Amino acid sequence: MIHILQECGHDFGFDFKLALYGAYSSELQTVLERFVDEEYIDENSERTPYAGFPTSVFKPSARGQQIFELFEVGGSPSWLSLATKLNEKSTRDLEATSTIFLLRSSGVSEADLQSRFEGLKPHLKANFEKAKELAEELRAVSQN
Repeated sequence: MIHILQECGHDFGFDFKLALYGAYSSELQTVLERFVDEEYIDENSERTPYAGFPTSVFKPSARGQQIFELFEVGGSPSWLSLATKLNEKSTRDLEATSTIFLLRSSGVSEADLQSRFEGLKPHLKANFEKAKELAEELRAVSQN
């Protein structure tokens, strides 16, 4: 999800590369692991209908909430409504959409996009059109 948010103009400062399940950032993974280890966030694993693979859900811990309150961090981040919309999507749709963004940012032409996508993600072939529409919708919203 962070990769998609970054592609929509919300810069978190992470570099992503293509991995087995889509865009991956080792830097982001390290930060998340550190925040979990230091008990600023809680990580819960949830099974998905997507071949039963677990997905991680992160939420502020009680300690993390105290930090927010201590430093009077209030209000909503600019990306909250977009993240809420993305939370409604399936893991398959998010993986497919993120892959489309990654291919485009790697210089793959629109003419070659579907064939490159299907070569990388044959298990998501049926999700391509829906994910492409979502990517275009998100780009349009982020440019306004």
